[in-house]
Amino acid sequence: AIQHRIENPLSKLLLDGSFGPKDRIVVTTDPIRTPGQFEFRKAAEPRIEAVA
Repeated sequence: AIQHRIENPLSKLLLDGSFGPKDRIVVTTDPIRTPGQFEFRKAAEPRIEAVA
């Protein structure tokens, strides 16, 4: 189930260039509206603040 629902779709997104080599990928799901379906998105870049 993990391979079918997470690994395979994520592999396709990696191969088509949706995510880069150093991207952090967040996987989410909504078990009420879309049970068994996962969404993949880039994680927000951490903010680096300079201290003076």
